[in-house]
Amino acid sequence: MEWMNYYDVIIRPRHKQIHVHSRRQQTLIPFDDDLAIDVKLVQQYTILPREEAIVEIKTPIIAAKHLYHEAINKQMQEQKRISVSDGLIVVNEYKFKVKVYNLSTSTVTLQHNMHFGTISRLSVNTYFSTMMEQGKIPANDLTGQENQTVFCKTTSIKDYSSLFDTTTPRKVITPIHHVIDTGDHSPVTARPYFKTIQQRKDIQNEIDKMLKSGMVVPSHSSWSSPVILLKKPNGEFRFIVDYRKLNSSTKKDAYPQPTTEELLQRLGGHKWFTKLDLKSGYFQIPIQDQDKEKIAFCTQDGLYQFEVLSMGLMNAPPTFQRVMNNIIGYNRWDYVLIYLDDTIIFSDTFEQHLQHLNQILPILNQHQFQLNYKKCLIAVQQLEFLSHVITSDTIEPSK
Repeated sequence: MEWMNYYDVIIRPRHKQIHVHSRRQQTLIPFDDDLAIDVKLVQQYTILPREEAIVEIKTPIIAAKHLYHEAINKQMQEQKRISVSDGLIVVNEYKFKVKVYNLSTSTVTLQHNMHFGTISRLSVNTYFSTMMEQGKIPANDLTGQENQTVFCKTTSIKDYSSLFDTTTPRKVITPIHHVIDTGDHSPVTARPYFKTIQQRKDIQNEIDKMLKSGMVVPSHSSWSSPVILLKKPNGEFRFIVDYRKLNSSTKKDAYPQPTTEELLQRLGGHKWFTKLDLKSGYFQIPIQDQDKEKIAFCTQDGLYQFEVLSMGLMNAPPTFQRVMNNIIGYNRWDYVLIYLDDTIIFSDTFEQHLQHLNQILPILNQHQFQLNYKKCLIAVQQLEFLSHVITSDTIEPSK
């Protein structure tokens, strides 16, 4: 501090500059965001076969947050038969820790002072990057604002990349299954709606996709509802079953759902937001076995039934809300809200938001949810939700 006072040192974070004033001259020192610093192992480590160890790495920096550790190159990892992930680290007392996994069937020794990659500073804008390296998310498919709305490059986000893998549909692991209580009502049936030959082909194409994924199976049910196929602006089809007759025979589920006013009020005043959109959310929810025959649907070419919750069922929204509230647990009162197939995470600070993300993503991953990466927003400071634009200062109707 005395040195800074003597030379009249001025730090200007906005301009990323440090001004040093001596008696004869003024020196301008720019921040170097791209500086990469080599780091080494603190001591020798011995890792048993197929075991994981936490190792300490030393740096010339006494303490820092928002640093990114780029591990030793893949060639060196293959040579040593170890696995080390890149990731965000916090330096304390000139050291930080990382996990190392021994992939081999023999003991591996890592020598004292072994070069163990580099660390570099990450600004908030560069803190996030895409999961493109895993081939899961094409760059032009990401939705968001500026550079902060793409996915974290932290190890924790990579660990849950299966959340964004929608190549194979799967059901959520939950003890709660959708129930269709029709009492002693006799089965309801309806004839299939007339379709042209081309429309019949389009419908069958959609059914074939669902058959292949296991979402539907051929049926011998005494219940049936007709199919409607709507074409989206992007050329894809929305497969809808007209369940109006079934719904009229179903007892209503009174499970509470949040109002728009309640949701907006909870989001107001927070600075960081993440919106996770579930891929075909209803199709991820299981249905009670004895009720599957009730959601059978008919076309001019056959009879099928869903193995998962179908859109258009009267009690689908309360079931979905019940499942999500059960899975998210008490967190839903502090920093998470659920509305239909949207999960919103909200926080006051950037660091807090990362902690919240790292708490919610493992929960969703553990229960085998799948996210629609095209509609996800991560760590934004302006969120459009329920026809409103939300920031830390305002909640205004969307224009």
